[in-house]
Amino acid sequence: MEREGRGATFDQIIFNVMPNLINGQTPATQTILNVLEQIAFHSDGKYWRLGQPEGTQFELKLGIYASSPSLPSPSFPKDANKIEHDVLIYALAKIALTIGLQVHIGKKEQGSSRWNGEAFSDISLPNLPISRQMKQWEKDKIQQIDIIWFNTQGDAIFAFEVETTTSITTGIDRFMELLEFFPNLAKRIVLVIPPKRINKMNKLLKESHYIGHPLYMENKLVYSFSNHVTETYFKFSTQANLSLEKVIHTLQTTLISPNL
Repeated sequence: MEREGRGATFDQIIFNVMPNLINGQTPATQTILNVLEQIAFHSDGKYWRLGQPEGTQFELKLGIYASSPSLPSPSFPKDANKIEHDVLIYALAKIALTIGLQVHIGKKEQGSSRWNGEAFSDISLPNLPISRQMKQWEKDKIQQIDIIWFNTQGDAIFAFEVETTTSITTGIDRFMELLEFFPNLAKRIVLVIPPKRINKMNKLLKESHYIGHPLYMENKLVYSFSNHVTETYFKFSTQANLSLEKVIHTLQTTLISPNL
């Protein structure tokens, strides 16, 4: 089906995997799902697609071989202040997809952005996978966040606002709405900024209503520099068998709490 450009449902995958197992092993359905989440993604919640057709070969615990999805190898500007907004969203999206997460890219970017030959609408969930009822104005804000990482259960794992030139306060307002639905995202809502904007961000936060009572966003918000994202992407692109735990641990080492 992959060769035909079509995805496969989980039931179809089970039907095709079972006859190819070695040593008569019959793994549990959950085991197959765990392996599937390492090598594929299902952006529409139903049809699974391999993350990339090329990659490092490795043996799965199922007793069959599959191809480990690898990150594309685009080039990034060496000057951290010249790394563009859409480049950073693309890099963050590809990291998440490689480890079996789903991504929702902002509606504006879904409608118009593409990079490295891929339209953002093709790599993003078309709609937010949040099951809880949302008011329209909450939805309008959250769906404009540059990129949110979700697991397959619809739980937000990380959220990023890439503020290379746009208003930093707009991104923070969007994060505040997202925290209403996912309060455990504290310290995982990330402003990505070029180094040249650090003084502007610190000044804005110090003078804003976000700091201290009642919002205490200084305890929830973190930031990272643009070059940290691309350097992390490059590091991951040279590694096989990335795991969610490894990616989160590495990513967290690049995150900085505001020094206010």
